[in-house]
Amino acid sequence: MKLLFDQNISFRILRLLPDSFANCRHIRSVGLNNCNDAKIWQYAKQNGFTIVTFDADFFDMSILRGFPPKIIWLRTGNLTTSEIAERIILNYPTIVSFIDAHDQNCLEITDRRELFVDHNLPMREDYNRFISEIIDRSERENSKIKILPREKN
Repeated sequence: MKLLFDQNISFRILRLLPDSFANCRHIRSVGLNNCNDAKIWQYAKQNGFTIVTFDADFFDMSILRGFPPKIIWLRTGNLTTSEIAERIILNYPTIVSFIDAHDQNCLEITDRRELFVDHNLPMREDYNRFISEIIDRSERENSKIKILPREKN
């Protein structure tokens, strides 16, 4: 998985993500700090990254230009870097599915703190490890994260 974190997210997020996110980068680490959105877009497109941002401008660009790159739009209030990492980890299966989909340009992650486990998603070998890690971390930190089955429509 190759995520490119925008400048409105701390570069420290990379240290908080597990090994399955090892190919992720921050724009600072690829020499794009303080570059305009068009340059970041072009870099992500040329290098196979999905952009993670709070910035609605990238969503607008995806509507005008199409994709790739894909956009993960964090539509939350102010969050700490740890809370952003938590949202990314909790949504790992959804993010993988989104990146693999050929008909989606933007994934919105919101303030919800529940993880909806979609049993219809194709299973990945590291899926169960991530769910176990999330549950263990939640219990250690006495977190209010809830693991819920996705309701059937």
